[in-house]
Amino acid sequence: TSLFVFLSNCFDIIFFFGMDEAIYSPATSKLTFQDQIHAVKLSPYEWSQNFICIAFGEEISVGTLKFQDEEDVTEDIAYTPIRTFHHDTRVHSIAWSPETSLSVVPKIVAFSIAGADFKIRLYNSNLNDVNVYEVIISYKIVELNRYSNDER
Repeated sequence: TSLFVFLSNCFDIIFFFGMDEAIYSPATSKLTFQDQIHAVKLSPYEWSQNFICIAFGEEISVGTLKFQDEEDVTEDIAYTPIRTFHHDTRVHSIAWSPETSLSVVPKIVAFSIAGADFKIRLYNSNLNDVNVYEVIISYKIVELNRYSNDER
């Protein structure tokens, strides 16, 4: 079955399962946040398919989603935040890297963000001590930032 994700009223993420059913049926599940959501992206890769990236004002939250098993009676989705990243401007678009995986050592979370300032930022973290983001303008890296968990 297919999974459709929609933003509703800028604070909710709505999930629909199935193809034609999404048009005619109520939402399967909903996640609500206190901050306004600007962009959402699920990882399209099989080895990181439970990852979700949610962009708020100047924060990007990376987490995992656990969908119900078919045997479960409840229809909830469990969202577990993994890491929050700082972003200087409003996020317009998110793209996951195929390198993202929690199954490798060291763990890798990698994604890119297109911001309102027309810059692309590449984020890469091992979820411990290495957190790097690169700023790209006109297909060249103009800024490389390394920071500790306490700085961002």
